[in-house]
Amino acid sequence: MGPRWQNLSVYEKELLAIVFAVQIWEQYLLGRPFIVKTDQKSLKHLLDQKLSTPFQQLWLTKLMGFQYEIQHKSGVENKAADAFSRVQGSELLLMAISTIQSDLMSLIEQTWQQDPVLQHIMQQKSQDSASFPKYQILHGQLRRKGKLVIGCNKELK
Repeated sequence: MGPRWQNLSVYEKELLAIVFAVQIWEQYLLGRPFIVKTDQKSLKHLLDQKLSTPFQQLWLTKLMGFQYEIQHKSGVENKAADAFSRVQGSELLLMAISTIQSDLMSLIEQTWQQDPVLQHIMQQKSQDSASFPKYQILHGQLRRKGKLVIGCNKELK
């Protein structure tokens, strides 16, 4: 977290962690109910509270459209979350998410290599960006209509 974010209250940092995690996993969470588990008791009542600060208004609007429930488990009962929250800021959380995301991304890239149709699309897109207009290559990722393409792997899908 940058200096601006480090000066936030614990409540605000925890709220940001939820928003950032939901944004990262958005494609998997949208349209499906999910549970957010936290050791921050005040976040349990997040959906029941009146939005009183501009900070809350800004960040909670990013969670609109998601079907979620926030569950609290105190740090005494939740040793993993308690230990996790004592690590320097949210660095460990971001490292864990990055690791999961990079492992997942490498599996997805393997499906592109194993699928001859997707290989053909990627080759054509690299030679002529106008070919296959519904597909894009963004940051080395094959996307169709903006969504990440996963090759023929039923388990991964």
